[in-house]
Amino acid sequence: EFSHEFEVRREARVERQSSEGFLKLGWTTKRKKFIPAVALLVFDWSGARFDSPPVSSPDWKSKERTIFSYVRKFREEFRNRFVKIAVLVYISHNEEATVEERTNSVKKATDLESKAIFVVKSRIDDSPQSLPKLKKYLWDSALAHYRDEIERIKKLKSKVQKELMGNTKTIEVRLDFKQGYLNELRQEKDSALNCYKKAYSGLVKTSPVNLAHYEEIRTVADWTIYRIWCIHLSAPYLVTKLKEAVTLFKSHIAKYRNLKHKDVLLFERWKWLTDQFVRFGRLLESVPRNAYEVNNLWTQPGFYYMTASNFVYRRMEITTHDEDFIKSVSNWQEFIKNAGFRVKDPDYVGKSKTLVSHPLQSEMIEGISTNDQVKIIKTIEEADFQHLQVSVDLALSAARFYQLTIPMPRVVDQLNYFLVGLYSKKGETQMSFSLEEELIQRMSNWKGISANILDRMIQDSSILGNTSKNLESKVQMAALNQEKRKELLENTFQTLNEEFLQVQVECPRELLTPHISYSPQKIHKYEQSTLEVKIQSFIPVVMENVRIALMFSDNSFNLEHHELITLNSEHPAVIRQELLVKHEISELELKQIILNYEVGASCLTLEINTSAKLKVLPPLPKLNLSFSQKPPVFFAENYPITVELSPNAEILEGKLFIYREEAQETGNVKRASIDRATLNQYVIYHLDPQPVEYTESGITIPHTDSEVSIPLQFYFFEEGLYTLKVKLKYTVKESKDITYESEQDHSLELEVKPPFQSHIKCPKPLHTNSPGLLKVSVWTLRSQQIVVHAIELSSKEDWESSGEACYSPQTLSEGDILSEVFQIWVKQTKDQLSGDLVVKWSRKEGEVSVCRLPLPYIPVKSSPIDLEVVAPSQVHHKSLFSVFLYIKNNTEEKQELTIKLSNSNGFLLGGLENLRLEVSEEVQEQVEYRLIGIEAGIQQLPDISVQSGEFQKTWKGRVLVLP
Repeated sequence: EFSHEFEVRREARVERQSSEGFLKLGWTTKRKKFIPAVALLVFDWSGARFDSPPVSSPDWKSKERTIFSYVRKFREEFRNRFVKIAVLVYISHNEEATVEERTNSVKKATDLESKAIFVVKSRIDDSPQSLPKLKKYLWDSALAHYRDEIERIKKLKSKVQKELMGNTKTIEVRLDFKQGYLNELRQEKDSALNCYKKAYSGLVKTSPVNLAHYEEIRTVADWTIYRIWCIHLSAPYLVTKLKEAVTLFKSHIAKYRNLKHKDVLLFERWKWLTDQFVRFGRLLESVPRNAYEVNNLWTQPGFYYMTASNFVYRRMEITTHDEDFIKSVSNWQEFIKNAGFRVKDPDYVGKSKTLVSHPLQSEMIEGISTNDQVKIIKTIEEADFQHLQVSVDLALSAARFYQLTIPMPRVVDQLNYFLVGLYSKKGETQMSFSLEEELIQRMSNWKGISANILDRMIQDSSILGNTSKNLESKVQMAALNQEKRKELLENTFQTLNEEFLQVQVECPRELLTPHISYSPQKIHKYEQSTLEVKIQSFIPVVMENVRIALMFSDNSFNLEHHELITLNSEHPAVIRQELLVKHEISELELKQIILNYEVGASCLTLEINTSAKLKVLPPLPKLNLSFSQKPPVFFAENYPITVELSPNAEILEGKLFIYREEAQETGNVKRASIDRATLNQYVIYHLDPQPVEYTESGITIPHTDSEVSIPLQFYFFEEGLYTLKVKLKYTVKESKDITYESEQDHSLELEVKPPFQSHIKCPKPLHTNSPGLLKVSVWTLRSQQIVVHAIELSSKEDWESSGEACYSPQTLSEGDILSEVFQIWVKQTKDQLSGDLVVKWSRKEGEVSVCRLPLPYIPVKSSPIDLEVVAPSQVHHKSLFSVFLYIKNNTEEKQELTIKLSNSNGFLLGGLENLRLEVSEEVQEQVEYRLIGIEAGIQQLPDISVQSGEFQKTWKGRVLVLP
């Protein structure tokens, strides 16, 4: 984002160092997120998408000016900050200039060092991390930046101590903290630790002058000690500094927890303690579990979370029990409501939270001090805080860590006592029990805690007259308390018998345990599987006439009223059900077993959640398909294939389709083929019994339950590897009640070749504008004879052949070879010949086919000789000058050349006008002619003509003859 503007740093002077305040509120955020250590300017002119940044002109000079302008802009913004600038330029692959040339031009334009400039011929989405040099430069520059910043702060601190009078502790703490933070960014943890400890020591020794000053000292001390904890509990220390970190935590808590002042709100003390314990607990989570000491809770995160949960609970007690707090909240809320003031104004977030500074309220709050305004806002926010939920979450985090390390009885007892009391709030008249149910669910592995909560719920629901909740709690309690199980359940059934109730309970596995199996566990569609459900009862009461329902992931399988069973602890109840899958699903899951037990006029519904799954696979094919064929396959011949179908069930009707995917039919590869009047590469006939051409409507499969043969005949017009798709669509009658549609896909691969072999040999290399010879051979490797009628080399406009070679039919048997030599002439410069070998052939007494085979790679050299003439552009009248002729033989044989000069009017010539020269293979020869211009002006130099056999090349040139 080139339009971004960075804050320009003012020059650091000693006299500007204020002793008011230890640290600006957003300094760490500013250093980490808004002030770069090194800046990389990325210019994308690769042409992959739009230019970034845009340039006025596509020429390179315009781009250079753009780079320079932005480098200058950011240099100005980074002055006094030790921020280095690097440039990464993406240029197009088609750029003519080299990367080195572009790098040098950027260096000259920007005055940056070479190692800070990176020019890449690539797309913009290529990661810069693929450039190791760039990555290393950015890393080294960032380290250098923080090193320079630390040295600047050290010099400033030294000047402060020498030049400023009075107490400089505040400034020294500020500079020590900044040095520690910058060292931490450099990953110099030992240096950072020393600086942080100096800053913390200075804070501890500072005596507060009032409450605001005390809170400022404590806040900065919190930040500093937190950075020390972070270093102690991270690599490379992690475990070695654990005890030291715990000791520092204890001393920090002891130093700042016992503030007593008339302006300090009571809940603020618990809030501060909560924050400290949660922070330290989260840092301890990074310590390996084996470092937690069994008999030292201070080394375990669970202890800190449980203590923090207790502190939050103390805060909640203030908001619900302290009459002065409740009255204060009520009064201020009414005042704010009537005054139209909104504490949670979204435009006000992040600003100092005092009423007087709020832009809408400055006129109506005269007479209220800033401290009072702060107290008002803190009090109202505390009243809105969700203490209960936060306290529960912290307690559960504590339980999770204790459970993974050392579930000691005394810890369980503490959690028991604490969690049970979380749901009693003074003044409540109705209980929703929602949080209790959530807690029981989340504490399922802590049976002692869950039992105490359930016991509390039983008592509370009894007091409130909530009979349904009372019975639900008793059923769940019976699962946890085996000693009182019989008593609780008998009491439940008696209550149900006496009243008219509908009670629905998620049944614990301790009361009813299901064992579920499928036989088989995997089935194909339209197959059956037997579901067997065994329910083992641990209820010490016999339950008769229990109606069972099975609920599946697919509602069509649900059994609402399956059957009546008896549950007793001696024998498990067994339910079996046949399952037949008829529609498209990949699995069937039994999600819930519901048991309805009627007691008098009441009904107890026990729900057992399950996850037993039946795997459902696609239906098995009911037609086995095979192909009866005899390779090889040749084009221009009938090739028979029989499709054999063996059904595994009754087939009512069906269709067979054969096709080739379009993707296989495209491409520019030229293949051998025969001339035909269609674009198709093959044709298929169904022999039924007479040949009938195959159409897109397919071939009918008759109604059958026995083997079926479908005879086919293929006729290919072109060679190649054909992968044909054979699709079967048919209707299956599995049984009297099961009829369904099915599809199958098969592949048929056929390699189609020409019915004969051919070879083309070039005895001598071919050259442009010169004759050449090609030897063509044709033969067959099959026992079946072929008849050759004619052979021809078919060319395009760039070369010619001597014509067609016709035969009065020539019969070729296995092993016979027919050869023919063709003379050709290449007209234009080409790398290779392009055209076809055309063979007219047939079987004995068969129809003649015209077969075209693409020519193999036959290279063509542009010229048998290279000719270069070097002559001056201007000469003086009657002065002698030379013209040099360089001739190179491009062939692999010696060449005898004839060199002629003509039209030499206007010049006196020294040298032979007719010369014969023998040039060896791959050798360059030089011929020198000396001339004198006898007429001034632009004169035509003598024509130089070089001839090699039938090849001839002529050079013409002019020269300016000066007076």
